[in-house]
Amino acid sequence: MSNYTKTTDFEAKDSLPTGDSGKIIRGAEFETEFDAISTAIATKADTAGPTFTGTATFATTNATTVQIGGVAITSTAAELNTLDGITSTTAELNTLDGFTGTVDDLNYAKDLRASGVTAAEFDILDGLTATAAELNILDGATLSTAELNLLDGVTATTAELNILDGVTADFAEINILDGATVTTAELNLLDGVTATTAELNYVDGVTSAIQTQLDAKAPTASPTLTGTITAAGLIITNRQVATDDASGVNIDGNDVTIRGGASTGTGAGGSVLFQTTPADVAGNLINTFSTVMTLDENGIDVAGAVEFDSLSGTGVVSVTDILDEDDMTSDSATALATQQSIKAYIDTTVAATNELVEDTTPQLGGDLDTNGNDILFADNDKAIFGAGSDLKIYHDGSDSYIDDTGTGRLRLRGAADIILAHPTNGETYAIFSANGANTFYYDDSAKLETTATGIDVTGSVTADGLTVDGDGTLQTSDGAILSIGTTDTSATTGDVIGQVTFANADASPNKANAEIRGMANDAFGRTNIDFRTGNSGTLNTRALISWDGDISFYEDTGTTAKLFWDASAESLGIGTTSPDGGIDIAQAQNTTNQFTSPHLALTATSTTDTTGFTGISYASSSVANYGWTVGALRNTTGNNSDFVFNLHNNSASGSEKMRIDGATGNVGIGTDSPAQALAVESSSAGVTRVNITNTGNAAAGAGVQLITKNGATQVSNATLRTDNAGNFSIFSGTTGETERMRIDSSGNLLVGGTSYEQAGSIGFKGTGEYSSILSSGAGGEIYAGGAIALVSNGYQISVTTGNAQTYKWHNGTTRSMTLDSSGNLLVGTTTTPTSSAGNIVLANGTAPTASATDGVILYAEDVSSSSELKVRDEAGNITTLSPHNFDLIPQGPSEDMAWSYYSERDGKQINVDMLKAIRVLEKLSGEQLVFEN
Repeated sequence: MSNYTKTTDFEAKDSLPTGDSGKIIRGAEFETEFDAISTAIATKADTAGPTFTGTATFATTNATTVQIGGVAITSTAAELNTLDGITSTTAELNTLDGFTGTVDDLNYAKDLRASGVTAAEFDILDGLTATAAELNILDGATLSTAELNLLDGVTATTAELNILDGVTADFAEINILDGATVTTAELNLLDGVTATTAELNYVDGVTSAIQTQLDAKAPTASPTLTGTITAAGLIITNRQVATDDASGVNIDGNDVTIRGGASTGTGAGGSVLFQTTPADVAGNLINTFSTVMTLDENGIDVAGAVEFDSLSGTGVVSVTDILDEDDMTSDSATALATQQSIKAYIDTTVAATNELVEDTTPQLGGDLDTNGNDILFADNDKAIFGAGSDLKIYHDGSDSYIDDTGTGRLRLRGAADIILAHPTNGETYAIFSANGANTFYYDDSAKLETTATGIDVTGSVTADGLTVDGDGTLQTSDGAILSIGTTDTSATTGDVIGQVTFANADASPNKANAEIRGMANDAFGRTNIDFRTGNSGTLNTRALISWDGDISFYEDTGTTAKLFWDASAESLGIGTTSPDGGIDIAQAQNTTNQFTSPHLALTATSTTDTTGFTGISYASSSVANYGWTVGALRNTTGNNSDFVFNLHNNSASGSEKMRIDGATGNVGIGTDSPAQALAVESSSAGVTRVNITNTGNAAAGAGVQLITKNGATQVSNATLRTDNAGNFSIFSGTTGETERMRIDSSGNLLVGGTSYEQAGSIGFKGTGEYSSILSSGAGGEIYAGGAIALVSNGYQISVTTGNAQTYKWHNGTTRSMTLDSSGNLLVGTTTTPTSSAGNIVLANGTAPTASATDGVILYAEDVSSSSELKVRDEAGNITTLSPHNFDLIPQGPSEDMAWSYYSERDGKQINVDMLKAIRVLEKLSGEQLVFEN
């Protein structure tokens, strides 16, 4: 069941401005509304003769005839009211279910009561003690003994049994009363009831008062129904459809939807008909209807006149009225005129002004036919065209004019030819032909004619300039010559003799042409050729070919020649105009970007691993393959290369004599794979030597100096040197040099000194000349006289002299460990605790963040200004050994001298009061586990 809900707010359209497309009521909107009304009506019941499905609930029912199962109930209200007050249960009343007796059968029970049968007479049947007269009552009865025995034990009085006098109910029907608890008074309520069994069966299963149910029904006349009404068809016989009450008042916001056609299915849609009845005598029933308006999918069809307050279309004007005024006095912008009023107005107006001279603003109602006559314009009278007087044709008494002062073009158009000619003598000025040539004449003789490929000129062309837009060809049978020159007979240096310009039509601000110019070299008629290009309209010289064959190529500003060919010297200068030699490259030295800005670059356009060579050859003979080649040799992989020197002795490939390794910078002489900074190899049978000879100063000697730098800063140097006395010395220092060691001419190794009397000994210079001496014993022992220190890369191990020898380990200037004379190992400290001997002393250090592989780390750490001894195992567990840590135990130590277990790992900590745990174990076991003194 559907309720109608309005989709379009028609009233809201009235407030929309004129011309708004939303103001239009469209057929689709009507269709939507009427479809919704049709659906709602199709799912409602008629108030007159409605048919309901399912269970229908009514607040109040006022019915003249009630049918149950198609059978009308004929009981009166008084008869039905006899059931009022019956307290029988549904099960007890259901005993009447299936009763088929007539009203007479039921009334027979009533007649027995009135027949005068006494209780004593009925008592005769009690225990089968009735008299013959009393039993005669059963005369003609066909009851069996079993059926009569049913009365056995009955205590009813005769008067009560007389009630059954005349009852035609059979045994099964009477058994319906079996178990009934109704009283006599309640049964007496049926006295006088004439309802049939079928009629009484209507109340079968009724569990509430019939009057209450009837009160819930609606009257057929002017009923008021609540909720949703479902009816197969709906005929409204009143004059209105109301959504509030029977008064017909339609409250704001309540919509009524009327639909026509099927609510479901695919059949053709129906129409909604608005019908009315003709006038008749009051009180007569009129069942004749006339359709005044039909709504269907094609729109609205109205029979009769339509009145409206406003009518809006798709335009910007809303029509509010239709007026019949012959003089159009209302001058309304929203009213329509009738055909008659329009005709009357035109007839009156034309009749009043039928002469053009009488109308200062005459207008043509159609084409103007001159009827074979001229239109005459006096001098300075103009034929004016255009809303802004853009085009004027007139004669001022002397000259004739066609003036086009508008913003557009003046077009003279002809379907065939347009001819400009003299009006009387026939001389032609120009002819413009459609799909043909345009021809211009001089004194009636054609001189210039356009063609399909350009122009055809009869005679010579004299022009101040020439611009050719397109390809051109100069050709003759013996070779075309294009001569560009000057008539100036006194041209001087820099004057332009002739020029070819390549014009660029681009609109960019960077536009610049290109030129080839003939320039006077001097005042003697010699001409150079200048090539110029540029940017943003500024042209610079790019190349200059001089009259004598010299060629100059200029840098980007066009002021200085950077590449110069000297034709007379047959030399090429790069960066210079005075080349020395065949090629002269002149360029300032570079301190950076040496590879990308060299004086001469040799570039390989392709590469070959291992054998790819880029270099320079130096010939020592006019015969090929004698001399040297020097260059880069590509490595086997990557882009690295070595620098090689090759000797060519009648060999194109030559033999390598020296190489600089590109990967290491090592120099190899006689080897192509130097493993050191300088590697010298020789295949000669003798000893391979590197000779360093001083021929200038024998006393100064000869040697090799080794220098170490940190970047550009020298940090150390060493020199290996011989002197004229036969000594070999080693000097070292930072910037200067000091002799550190010497092998004298006697073979003694002297460290820190220059002389010693015992041959074969090693002497170390200390505070004295030689405070430490190493010598060998008979068994090969090495004896040291004095303190010993082993130093390497800032690390030092030293042994002091004397009875209290101490072993010290230093990291630079900081002592990291000491083994003192008492056997104490001091780690991170230099102070021996009082009375300590043979102990390990750990100073506070930095807690390790990683574990030792296959080991543990023992360390001391400062925690809250107190040193703690900790151990970190390989798994990363950190355990505090001393003092005992109770940080995680809220109450702290359980007693004096309590000890704890504390460990942590990956942010997780654990803390156990071990003494307290033992105390608990003592209590549990009864044994003493902790002993005190």
